Amino acid sequence: MKLRYKILGSVLALLVLVLASLAFAISHNGACVAPPPAAGNTPRMKAIVQPCYGPPAVLKLEDIAKPTPVDNRMIVKVRAASANPYDWHMLRGEPYFMRAMTGIGTPDDTRFGVDFAGTVESVDKNVTKFKSGDDVSAAAPARSRST
Repeated sequence: MKLRYKILGSVLALLVLVLASLAFAISHNGACVAPPPAAGNTPRMKAIVQPCYGPPAVLKLEDIAKPTPVDNRMIVKVRAASANPYDWHMLRGEPYFMRAMTGIGTPDDTRFGVDFAGTVESVDKNVTKFKSGDDVSAAAPARSRST
């Protein structure tokens, strides 16, 4: 065999091995662990959290630290929410390539859901269109939510 075919075959075999390893790593489901407890004097709120990828049974109602509005954002007390295909894909972590953006093994952001309706609780000082007490509804992209 010619040397270039041996080199090309070796490079191709290495590429297949790397792609197979990457596919296995991305498709791995991490362990479902509870979030760490917040400090005792931190304001708390109830939230549905998704500690890992999987069926709807992985969703849990937890007491988490209440966020504060930052960077032109606001805090909404959710009164109603809905599930949609986006939520289903995020819950299952499928298709697997989504995990490159949302977290490999376990989700980076454990809060669940994007469609909601509720009442504005507080706003950042730069928010001018909304004030506390306003009723709102929205479909917020998961990555735009403050932590």
